[in-house]
Amino acid sequence: MPPLRKNGTLMDGPRARVSEIQRFSLEDGDGIRTTLFLQGCNLRCPWCHNPETLDARGALLAYGHLCLGCGWCRQACPEGLAQGGAATDRKPCRLCGRCAEACPAGALKFSGRPMTADEAFDAVARDREFYRESGGGVTLSGGEPLLQAAFCAALARRCQAEGIPVLVDTHGDVPFAAFEEVAPLVDGFLFDLKGAEPDYTALAGDGGRVYRNLARLPALARVMVRVPVIPGFNGTGAVMERLAGTLAGSGVERVFLLPFHRLGSAKYQALGLPYPYQDHEPVGRDRMAGFCDVFRRKGLDCVAKE
Repeated sequence: MPPLRKNGTLMDGPRARVSEIQRFSLEDGDGIRTTLFLQGCNLRCPWCHNPETLDARGALLAYGHLCLGCGWCRQACPEGLAQGGAATDRKPCRLCGRCAEACPAGALKFSGRPMTADEAFDAVARDREFYRESGGGVTLSGGEPLLQAAFCAALARRCQAEGIPVLVDTHGDVPFAAFEEVAPLVDGFLFDLKGAEPDYTALAGDGGRVYRNLARLPALARVMVRVPVIPGFNGTGAVMERLAGTLAGSGVERVFLLPFHRLGSAKYQALGLPYPYQDHEPVGRDRMAGFCDVFRRKGLDCVAKE
C-alpha cells in the first residue's frame, strides 16, 4: 500500500483498506454507532451480504442503471476500460478506483480506499456527542477486521483515549495473537459464529481455530455471539442445539440470532458475480423465536433480531 499524504505531509502509522464508513448505525452494538467495514476476508460464506469486502485488494461495483454514458470513467482509467454501464471485462482492472472518483452519477463505487488510523479516527470522532448520549460508539467490521489488527489497535487506542467505546465484529478465524493485540483497547467483541466446527470446511475456514479462540476470548474481554441463521446451512434445530450446548457456561455474555436476508444481492450483480442464495427465503419469525428458546434453555441470554 503506497504512503498516504494529508495536506502534502507524509502520514505514517498503521493503515488499512476501508470499504465503507457507515454513520448512525443501529445494528452493530448498543446505541448510535459508526461502523467501519474493512477490506479483506479469509472466509467465503456464499450468503455474504458484503461481498465487496472479500478481496483484500479492493473491489469495483458497477451499477449500470445509473450510468449516464458520459465516458468520464474511461478517460480516468489507466487501462482505458469502459466501466459504467458496460463493465464486461474486469480482468485488466488495476483496482485503482479512479473511474469511481470520476463518475458523476454514482454508477461506479470503489470498495477499499486506503486510510491511516488517524484519518479513520477523524471520521468517527465527529459523532462523539451521539455516542455519549445514546451509549453507542464505534464498531470495526468487514470483511474481517482482525486481518488488519495493527490498524484496529491503533484506531481503538485513539478512541480509548477520547472515551469512545469500540466493539470488534469478527468471525474469529484469525490467529489468537490478533485478539490479544486488540482486546485491551476495546469494550468487547461481536463474535459471528457460522455453525458447528465441521461446517467451516464449506466456508474455506478453520472451525477448530474459531472454537479455540472462542473458548479463550472471554478471559480477555466481553464476548457477544452473533449467529446468522442461514436456510440450507445452519437453520435447523439440530444445529442450534449443538451451538447452544457448546456456548453454555462459556462466559459468553449474550447470543444474538440474525435472520438471513437478500439485501446484498444487488452487490453481486454490481460485482459481476452470481448470487448463490437468490432462491432462499428467510427463516420465519416464529422459527427464529423457537431457536432462541433453545439457547435460553441452556441458560444463555438470547435475542432474535428482526
